Amino acid sequence: MTKKISKWYGGVAPQKYIGLENEFTTFAHGKELNFNDNFEKLERDTDYKNTKTSVRSENGNAFYVDIKEVEIVTPPIPLTKGFATRVTDLLMLGRDRLITSVPDYDLTGYSMHWNLTSDETQELGKKEFYEGIAVPFHLFGQTPLSTGITVRKKYKSQNRYELMGDSIINEDQIRATALMAGAYSYAFDYEGNTPFKLPRKKFRIGKKTYNFLPDGRYDKIILQYYPHYNKKRIILPQFQGKIQVQQYLELFYQWIEPYVKVLGTKEEVQNLEDFISGRKELEYDKFKYFAHLLSINAKSHKTFLPVEVDHPKNPGQILRASNKLRKVPLEGILLGEIPKQRKNRMERMSWDIILLNLTDEVLKNGPEFGELEKRSDLKELVKKTTYEAIKGIDKIYEYGKFLNPKLPDLKLSEDLSHIKPGEIKNIIKKKYMEYNLEKDDSTDLLIKTNLPQALLAEVNSKRLWTYHIRRWSIAAAGMFILLTAGAAYYQGVKPILEAERIVKEYQQSQQAIDQLEEPGPENDFRIYPDLK
Repeated sequence: MTKKISKWYGGVAPQKYIGLENEFTTFAHGKELNFNDNFEKLERDTDYKNTKTSVRSENGNAFYVDIKEVEIVTPPIPLTKGFATRVTDLLMLGRDRLITSVPDYDLTGYSMHWNLTSDETQELGKKEFYEGIAVPFHLFGQTPLSTGITVRKKYKSQNRYELMGDSIINEDQIRATALMAGAYSYAFDYEGNTPFKLPRKKFRIGKKTYNFLPDGRYDKIILQYYPHYNKKRIILPQFQGKIQVQQYLELFYQWIEPYVKVLGTKEEVQNLEDFISGRKELEYDKFKYFAHLLSINAKSHKTFLPVEVDHPKNPGQILRASNKLRKVPLEGILLGEIPKQRKNRMERMSWDIILLNLTDEVLKNGPEFGELEKRSDLKELVKKTTYEAIKGIDKIYEYGKFLNPKLPDLKLSEDLSHIKPGEIKNIIKKKYMEYNLEKDDSTDLLIKTNLPQALLAEVNSKRLWTYHIRRWSIAAAGMFILLTAGAAYYQGVKPILEAERIVKEYQQSQQAIDQLEEPGPENDFRIYPDLK
């Protein structure tokens, strides 16, 4: 068996956390606004004000303005049983507060980032981490009109991966995505890699991203599966071939299922399995609905416009209150205690560090210092300096508990020493399932099928490389025709006929390129509705 890179193999799993960031665009009467000018409407007396446009709320959430879009940031939630619901509830509490603070404005989702701490002993980079989850997150973390997903890694003080996708409206889907990502994080660290390899690197990492699975779960992908992958020696894959993305999802779930069952409640597990199987619709499954949004120009580049749709299930991309009474999770209460009791002494509060302003007088005479001195386990939290940093997510939660000892203890990790990823013994290629327009009830509007792929490529920035190659080819052909026509002006009819022959050959070659680039009729999975 391949040697594991992670130190905790066969031992106690490390503490791991997940946190969400959700960014929104603000509109007034259809006109986009800069939320910097409206941030005071969001503030409350109980908040700790980090900067002019950044606050930490009493339930642990943070709100701030990124350039001009307002953003909600949940606190890091330990990956323990039920974490998916807790992090989702905190996000929804933040959304509800944002909506009620600007009742006269409309908000539409802009982006959503999923932050996951990684094993500190892990030597692999973001490429390996991204490759294993790229296909599932492509479906769970974005919409059909997305400009793509990517990942980045916080290398220095914060050892975490950040998956970046679209803002998702569906609360159940957010909960399912959180559970899937958290379980994958443990499976990836346990194996030290991912057994799912995509030899044709259709996904990319960096600033330029794109939608590489335009047909969602109905698309096809070439997969190499290595049960025990090791980069240091060449081994043959157990399976190599083209499968449907739906089957990929099912295989991926088999691999992470042991962690899903430990980290998820019964309801959370069932919810994720419903999305994996297709019993519940992902936002990516709603092709007819998003095609309608495209047809009415309801999206401008990365921004959804505040357009309402006359449909009960999908009324548009405008953010709406959940109208649900929620309890604040313990993580939010613990973090909320810190700004509540130390608001005047806080200088900074971020993912894994709090900077307190503690003068010499406070250190000598402050009541909390005397109490800390009695606690040997907390002695390192505060030292005799003017500014003191509380470093580490676990230490921050511990400090919140110290400020309010009546609060319950927070469980920071699960015992996963006996858990390992699921084994996939054999992959049998299944019959491809087909998209059924009549069963797509994401909108009742009558829309034709077979939207040209070229329109998707150019309008929605899908397959950017194809679009640019075509553009450059057409420009080159046009220049060639102009030069040839100029020569024909001086040399007579024969060069013109020769130019026509060359152009015809170019057109034939271009058609051949398109045929290679696009699937043939026998495996054509273009399912977007036609907007003609």
